[in-house]
Amino acid sequence: MLLFEILSRKKWEDGNSFAKQVWEKYQSKKLDEIIRDCGIEKGDEEKAKTLSIVALLCIEEMATDRPSMNEVVNILTDVLRPKEQQNPSSIKKEPQKPHL
Repeated sequence: MLLFEILSRKKWEDGNSFAKQVWEKYQSKKLDEIIRDCGIEKGDEEKAKTLSIVALLCIEEMATDRPSMNEVVNILTDVLRPKEQQNPSSIKKEPQKPHL
């Protein structure tokens, strides 16, 4: 969820709702809209798209479906390209309330 907070430049109490918004924009090929809404500057749009995709990859429920930290670093430093994202399993569920 940290990558989503970096992208949006704010802390999300319910990070799943923002993740769902990012997923929906990604799926409909309108990721530019959410990036623009986050106030990302023109020169950083491609980096923000990559960050968005990596953030979606990192919230997969099964650890085996998530990229390793090494892969994340390589993607974010332009060594690798992120793989095509499927609907993250954590978004398929309704957000759960935290246990108090």
